[in-house]
Amino acid sequence: MFSGSLVAGDNLSGGTGVKGFATSGALGSLTPTAFLGGNINSWGDQYVTSAYVLTAFSVTTAVDPGKFAITRIVSNGVTWTIGAGTSYSYSAGAATWSESINGGLGFAFIGGNTYNPSKVNQ
Repeated sequence: MFSGSLVAGDNLSGGTGVKGFATSGALGSLTPTAFLGGNINSWGDQYVTSAYVLTAFSVTTAVDPGKFAITRIVSNGVTWTIGAGTSYSYSAGAATWSESINGGLGFAFIGGNTYNPSKVNQ
């Protein structure tokens, strides 16, 4: 279980980019970051031409936790359930979950706003 505070960053340019948190590029902030024996290094939505296209969550950890180490993520009133449509990879110490949302509504983070992610179930 994770509970914390996420201040969303926004690196959109011409309606394309990312909203949320990422250690790479110092996008937004998240406290705490400890999770699954490692640290959350990104959490957000990707946009292309102002439409949501992908939502993703990534953790840096020494051991591959596996796709179903997380069952669901709840933030900003949105519940993302990890399932058949969720892509998972573990490479170079980073476990990443992502899912195409094809213009649907991801976490809908707004740059500068503070969110209190309530659940990341393990």
